[in-house]
Amino acid sequence: MLSKVIKKIRHKTPAYEESVEQNPTNSHNPRKQENVDIPSSTAMSSPDDSQTSELNYYTYDSNQQDASADINNSNNTIGIHNISVSPRHHHKHRSSKKSSLDLQKPLPATAGPPASVMVTCGFENGVQTVSQETLTTSMHFPHYEVLHKYQHFYQILAGLSPDKIVLQYYDSSVYKEDIDNLEVGEWLNDNNISFIYEYLNHTVMAEILRKSPNIIQLVKPSIAYLLLHTQDIEAMAVEMQPGLRNAQFLFLPINDNPDVSAVEGGTHWSLMVISIVDHKALYYDSMYNGLVTSAATQMRKQMSRLLRVDLDLISVITPQQVNGSDCGVIVVEITALLLNRLVNETGKINLECGPMPLAPHAGRTYILSRILQLSAKQAKEIKI
Repeated sequence: MLSKVIKKIRHKTPAYEESVEQNPTNSHNPRKQENVDIPSSTAMSSPDDSQTSELNYYTYDSNQQDASADINNSNNTIGIHNISVSPRHHHKHRSSKKSSLDLQKPLPATAGPPASVMVTCGFENGVQTVSQETLTTSMHFPHYEVLHKYQHFYQILAGLSPDKIVLQYYDSSVYKEDIDNLEVGEWLNDNNISFIYEYLNHTVMAEILRKSPNIIQLVKPSIAYLLLHTQDIEAMAVEMQPGLRNAQFLFLPINDNPDVSAVEGGTHWSLMVISIVDHKALYYDSMYNGLVTSAATQMRKQMSRLLRVDLDLISVITPQQVNGSDCGVIVVEITALLLNRLVNETGKINLECGPMPLAPHAGRTYILSRILQLSAKQAKEIKI
């Protein structure tokens, strides 16, 4: 399990840093959790204040050998599935269109570890370099500015009860408990993923959805779970996800809970992205790299029935988690990473996770920064 400590880093506002080392273990115990606070500060300052202040940020202790192996594996697997899919189109009739998703020949593995590795959190363009020699870096993703600006508001929310609604964002309600889930070592639940999918719908996809409302659909976890287990998938889709058959790309978070009677169940999140025009179901799994789980197989079967096509299930090389709690974060990071490509790129679109490994801790703080920013604005508007 990830060993975590809080390290106080002194900085000149707004240039503050986060020291990160790779994780020493590969334990997948999903229930083992350690109490680590969300970044906070007792010395408050505004973004324009030149006074020195203190912030608490996550610091990851690591064993250098294990961390090195993790980075090497991440690098060597890049390119094994070089996947390109058809670009999005605005026409409705796609049945006669030839598939343009290709599995190209794998790239040869590198002879040795690179001098450095670029990492991203998936949500934004900011990338960081991890030194292969020291396996540490001073990270400063763009969203840290927002996180710092609203840290005082986080202190206000920290005193609320877990069932208190802290943000109403379109069809998504965010509770104090959902903020607690963003702490390192905690699991993201379906509500966390639903919020970020709602956020991506109204930001990254806002313009394209105005022109073609159904072209890309981010299916919320609760609906994806029903689609996975229902006996009458056509009726369920019509009721719960209108326009699903008219989409060209579907993003489906998969929870491996087989017991539909369990309110809270499952031990793992993974992601399936379906390119309908290419008849491909791409499967991304941060724990079972290269393997296809029974849940993924069942989802392919269900969606093939619904879409009336025989979907080809492909397991895509995916950045691997180094603990038992980052699967949900990696699912939303991959969603954001691929979604930006689908929206902004033309021609064949690469749906690999590469070339940059993901930083789950930065994904957590990104989600937190969006919640704090939106919640503070909402509180101001209703004069809380």
